[in-house]
Amino acid sequence: MTTGTSQASTSAASLCYREEAAFGVIPASGTPKLIRHIGESLGYSFTQASSAEINDTAQVSDAVITDASAGGGFNFESQYREFDPFVESLLRNTYSTYGTGGVKTLSLTFDVGAGTIVGASGSFTEIVAGQWFSVGDSDSNDGYYRAGTVSSTTITVDASTPLLADEGSTADVLISSTRITNGTDALKTFCIEKKFGDVNQFFMHRGRAFSAVSLNFAAGSILTGSFTTVGKDVTRADATQFETTPDAAETYGISSCVTGVGNILVRNSGGSSILGGAYIGAATVNIDGALREQKALGNLGAIGVGRGTFAITGTLEIYLVTGSIYDAALADQLISVSIPVVDSSGNGYAYTFANVKLNVPDVMAGAKDQDVKMNVPFTAVAPNTTVDRMIAIDRFGATIANFT
Repeated sequence: MTTGTSQASTSAASLCYREEAAFGVIPASGTPKLIRHIGESLGYSFTQASSAEINDTAQVSDAVITDASAGGGFNFESQYREFDPFVESLLRNTYSTYGTGGVKTLSLTFDVGAGTIVGASGSFTEIVAGQWFSVGDSDSNDGYYRAGTVSSTTITVDASTPLLADEGSTADVLISSTRITNGTDALKTFCIEKKFGDVNQFFMHRGRAFSAVSLNFAAGSILTGSFTTVGKDVTRADATQFETTPDAAETYGISSCVTGVGNILVRNSGGSSILGGAYIGAATVNIDGALREQKALGNLGAIGVGRGTFAITGTLEIYLVTGSIYDAALADQLISVSIPVVDSSGNGYAYTFANVKLNVPDVMAGAKDQDVKMNVPFTAVAPNTTVDRMIAIDRFGATIANFT
């Protein structure tokens, strides 16, 4: 039976990407990769100017295109490894390498009383104090931890992530940790192709740099976020403009804000918690790279993307128990915030802001029969711009896999 002309459905839409070698040029080789997402807004818009010509019919004689802008992005649910290339573009840096592809196989001793993990010389030279890491294939200590102090042979774990059991020398233990901070590398740009497969329409968004990301931590929810991009232009075709069929996206699980968010650390410069035993009900993180389109005569769309100064902000919604965090804001203290997140298999990330300034929280009784919460905005800073970094993201995995 004839049902009429097929109309495009979002259920048949997909995104795939490939990193560019030159800005706005579709790569002639290499395999693109699909992107997992929950909605997109990638677009390309024109600016039109109407003629100012005066005529005796009171009509506009023409409207001409004077500018074009490529923007938008996509929303996502947090998943291990899926969005790492875009984080590298946003932070203008690459993930560091611990061991081989982020993993080392070591013989280790675990001492609960001392809180130490001890190996041979050189075991931990690529891990720094405050870095999060995972342990796999041990006898009793599999899980993720935060390094308190580190030497070449020894990690003393942070008291917030204590070891589980004593272990004598244990062979073939896997330590996983890979870190990225905001940097100053050249921008990575991508071609992102939007496919509507049921009507064979393909839109290639060229020269896309990732300009911002937001993360939303809410009780009772999946950890979600959104990326924003800046780019060159868009081309359309009736078939893919990539040379090969895209590889599948990653297949790791989705992170929950209930079972997936670990012990959030909010500490003063002395390392003491300023939460006063209070729980955090929600949080947001926003990273903005302040990118801008670069325009030139004779070119529609951008000829490049300019870099700006990072703006990294967030909020913590904290149940009112004590006034310690309020006092810290009034005193203009430097605070550190660290938020670990894992999926059901223990694969995850930790977002650490070593130096933040707090805005004065709102403390209000808005209506009866409600919990009083403080909405605490924060701004990341780098007091010593030579050595400090505004954000560090640590990637670690219970499902150990070598990756580059």
